[in-house]
Amino acid sequence: MPLSADATDVAKYIAARLVALRDARGLKQKDVAPNLGVKISQLSKYETAESLIPIDRLMKAAAFFGVSVDGFLPITAPKPAAHRGMADEPAAFLYDNNVPQASHILSESNALATDFVSIQSPDIRASIAAHVKTLASAKV
Repeated sequence: MPLSADATDVAKYIAARLVALRDARGLKQKDVAPNLGVKISQLSKYETAESLIPIDRLMKAAAFFGVSVDGFLPITAPKPAAHRGMADEPAAFLYDNNVPQASHILSESNALATDFVSIQSPDIRASIAAHVKTLASAKV
């Protein structure tokens, strides 16, 4: 059964968040799918918004990535102007407890990740990710 327009918007938002979290950790779909209890083909459907992920799988994804379930949902409540994105603090996936980092770097990383997740086009996200990888590997 096709998704309604509202469900499609939610599916796209969740899909972008799933991909961003997986990419941020350098994981492949084959690394994530078993942890959600699905096949790679089903995870692909979640990541392309072809299917809306059920709440039990969403809870497993949140636990696997170490984020809250509401971080996957497009919350429409207004945020104060001083805040950007989905969280008031850097997303949990940006923390590395073994490497101390300045809080401004985490804030910038959170802002970039939030902006990246909001991009609807998978082609544009892939292009941006490729550019960032190229810039990160450049010897400056």
